[in-house]
Amino acid sequence: MIAIDDKCPACGCRLTWEQVTCLGCGTPVGAPNVREVAVERDKLLTRYEKMVEESKARGCFDEVSAFTDRVVNDSEAVINLWPEFLAQFLNGDKSIYSTYALQTDAETRKAAERSNDKERRGTEGTLFGKYGPHIRYAALSLDGGEGLVSYGSCSVSLRQLLCLNTATLMEENSYTFLHRHRILPGDPIPEARRAVWQDRHYLATAKLADKIDKNTTDGQFAELLLFSEGDRATDEFIEVHVYGPFSKEAFVAAVIPSIQQAKTKDDRFYLSNIRDNLGKSGIPCKQV
Repeated sequence: MIAIDDKCPACGCRLTWEQVTCLGCGTPVGAPNVREVAVERDKLLTRYEKMVEESKARGCFDEVSAFTDRVVNDSEAVINLWPEFLAQFLNGDKSIYSTYALQTDAETRKAAERSNDKERRGTEGTLFGKYGPHIRYAALSLDGGEGLVSYGSCSVSLRQLLCLNTATLMEENSYTFLHRHRILPGDPIPEARRAVWQDRHYLATAKLADKIDKNTTDGQFAELLLFSEGDRATDEFIEVHVYGPFSKEAFVAAVIPSIQQAKTKDDRFYLSNIRDNLGKSGIPCKQV
């Protein structure tokens, strides 16, 4: 993996931190968020190993190990969307999942309320700098669950290969993270709080091992990793940062509300449309 301060493996040119391709020869060098976070791996492993040792002292090493294994084998990145948006996105073959910043700058959507707009742009600038507008947000979930229902009643799981190439993770919501650590623009980001996709189990265990004891069951792991009851203020999750656009071809599964339980005629129409389009695309759809 090419780190943020490496040279191009093809021609030896120095890479600047925000590059996606080498400016000397055009060789792809990877998503800048992945390159940036990769250099923190050793410190993340140290933090993870400390939590593992503490679990041994507390007598719950087996339970913590079982949680780590579940995250390795069964975790996915999920995005939550409202039925109207998802139905429109799935219609046709030209939809691209874009970002708030790119849409507002292109004048294809209105800005959010002033305070929310400042919050979004300030958070992205502090965490990512120049490439912030290209980051899409998801959450880490087990068992293809419902995801962060506060952001939309429909959830879709993203292809593992997309995440492997373009995704990094932060141990909590970006905005909350900045406030919790009192990070100002230009400040360094605390290390060992982020991970590349293939190290997501280390981050999850480092964050959550102290919430696991010998009475914790496998059935509790999913809610431990992601908790959402429809209120963003109480959501608990690991945030996934995906660099660059993707289409519906990146979807591998979906969870949507039951059509029979939809509260409005419009939602029944949208959910029926979603179910039919997912079926045509061969994407499994669970109704809850």
